Amino acid sequence: MWLVCYFWNMKRLLISAALLSSFASAQIALLPLDSRPVNRVYPVKLASLKDKETRVLPWYRLGRGQTSGDIEIMHEWIMQQTDAEVLIVSLDSVAYGGLVQSRGVDLPAETAIERLKVVREWKEKTGKPVYASITIPRHPDAKFRERNLTVIREMMQWAKEGVFTDLRVTWDDAVTGSPAVKEAESLKPLLAPNIRLYPGADEVASALVASYLSPEPRTLRVVFSDPAKAKEVIKYDGLPLIDSVKLHAGSVGFQVVEENADLTLFVFNGSKQDPRFTAIALNRLSGPLSVVDINRVNQGTVRLWKDLTTLKRTPDLMSLSGWGTPGNNLGTALAHAKLALSGVDPEKQQETLAYEYANDVLFSALLRPDIRKHFQENQMGSKEAWEYLQKVIPELKLFSGYVIKGAGLPWDRSFEWEFDVEKAEP
Repeated sequence: MWLVCYFWNMKRLLISAALLSSFASAQIALLPLDSRPVNRVYPVKLASLKDKETRVLPWYRLGRGQTSGDIEIMHEWIMQQTDAEVLIVSLDSVAYGGLVQSRGVDLPAETAIERLKVVREWKEKTGKPVYASITIPRHPDAKFRERNLTVIREMMQWAKEGVFTDLRVTWDDAVTGSPAVKEAESLKPLLAPNIRLYPGADEVASALVASYLSPEPRTLRVVFSDPAKAKEVIKYDGLPLIDSVKLHAGSVGFQVVEENADLTLFVFNGSKQDPRFTAIALNRLSGPLSVVDINRVNQGTVRLWKDLTTLKRTPDLMSLSGWGTPGNNLGTALAHAKLALSGVDPEKQQETLAYEYANDVLFSALLRPDIRKHFQENQMGSKEAWEYLQKVIPELKLFSGYVIKGAGLPWDRSFEWEFDVEKAEP
């Protein structure tokens, strides 16, 4: 019985926390792409590294799977945030109700643009910066691609008019046959200094947080585990990996150089047969380090992280990532690293690294496959699945003395989880 109570009490606690975050005093107002933790929770953690409080629209008002976010409430909420110093906003949420809805909702471009005028009104009323993003939808889900492009073109025009300090236009999951890359190419004549165009979606809020809080330029050296393979077009980004790396680096203010860089980015994009290869490559690197694992989409490579620990390189880590597509991983890791290099609270930095390790390595590579062995995907919202999650959490070991607390499956599926980390009791 107590587990049933825990299951429902946790959902009530999430609602209470969301209400507090919605109305507490904050310097940053964030209206994310949808309610998933990578969009709603992780950017807040990054902002906290610089001691910035973030106000977020409650998760139950945001898009959740096929359920649209509450657009009327979103509009009201935006106009209530006049005391924030910056608005970081997903235009897909404001116009369509979320990422999923941007692909399939039957809505004329004129109506979508009319809905977006609330962002323009906030800018005119406050005179404060707006950092915004909008996506070119993935294939074959999107049903109204030309509608989406019409709205994107209008938003690019707004950026030129000064509505947005920073606008990101990103293409989502460019698999084989997707027209997204060609559509992005058609938008290039509309680019301006405050508009960036590159692959991704779920990492963009983090990149915008980093760009706002750490605008100074930095240098980046990139090392691939397989340099030859880095020249090939990579799945989901739709362009050569090296080009995607440069675009994501530039999106947070890094300039790629050959040596004497502020940060080394190690991209694990596969390895030779010798299992010692990654250890040898990592051992040759020195100084501040960010590690991105794109060997398998949505799944970390356990051996890579064991090598990192064995070589005692974790003290050099500025960030790590391995949870999503190549663009997702590059974007989140570089955003975190950019902030870390600018000087952050050391304890919060270790906590964020522990959070990344729990999500990107332990959950993606170990816990998710284990849950899928015990439950069908349509059972992930059950109390039995959540009960099992609580049972196995104590077996997951984090570095830096942190433990996982309060885990659940917020979208009632196994792709992502929501959790927190805290210092273990002595």
